[in-house]
Amino acid sequence: MLDAQRHEAGYAPPHILTIDAQAEATTVTNHEVRENRPPQHADGDHALPRFYAPSLPTPNHADPVEIELDPEEARHAVKARRLQPGSPVELIDGLGHRSLAAILHADGRRVTARIEQTLTHPEPSPRITVASALPKGSRTEDLIDMLVQTGASAWVPLDTEHAVVRPDERRRSRWERRALAGLKQSRRLHRLEIKRVTHPDDLAGWTQPVRLLADAAHGVHKTAKTHAQEIAVAIGPEGGWSQRERSLLLDAGWLSWSLGDSVMRVETAAAVASALLRYLNTGSSDAPADDATASTLL
Repeated sequence: MLDAQRHEAGYAPPHILTIDAQAEATTVTNHEVRENRPPQHADGDHALPRFYAPSLPTPNHADPVEIELDPEEARHAVKARRLQPGSPVELIDGLGHRSLAAILHADGRRVTARIEQTLTHPEPSPRITVASALPKGSRTEDLIDMLVQTGASAWVPLDTEHAVVRPDERRRSRWERRALAGLKQSRRLHRLEIKRVTHPDDLAGWTQPVRLLADAAHGVHKTAKTHAQEIAVAIGPEGGWSQRERSLLLDAGWLSWSLGDSVMRVETAAAVASALLRYLNTGSSDAPADDATASTLL
């Protein structure tokens, strides 16, 4: 009865997005093949346990190589993952190398593995650098974690005129640990590069083909699909850019960019920017080099 009344009134149902489960599964499989990743099992089993090993052998090594995990990774392998001799694992160095290995020895203090094969994976294109002011407290570590998850290549802590929190290089080791944890959790192969603290004045000298100034108050461009191999985006403090900083960067060729009508926290804006740029531009690097900015910065 209700359907008949709706039909007589000219009711049009809202558009419903339908996802083809089979097509989606095929896409994931193809993506894993392109990345040289071992495909996930159809029954939902997780991929091999992954551990960080900064000194992996070269990809062309002919014979198996033995390697010892550092103490923190060894504790995680034994205490949390409960691995035993013979367990298959993956080792990564954060530089695009991934080794297939098996545990040889495992106890509470020492874990060794035999590497059978090492593969090299190119860094995803485009390379996305996010420069941002720091939020308060532990939210800086949340910012780093979200940048790792959303595919940013590098993070530059900014010391801006309206900053609430001043970047402190003494916290770098803490930032690096959070980036490493995110690397393993997100199953990325390239570690987020954390650059030295810098100032907006220094950004004026950056040369990436596309440089976006995220600006809640004055943002102009709404989208950012480009064929550039490198993209930079700057996120100001929650107090906003100063007029001097804004004018300086716009005069230096940065494009004013809007992330929407909402005023976001610093870490949210950084994650949204990174995710949008990665989503919009992955797979678009085969365009002519002279079409770097194209006409899709609208």
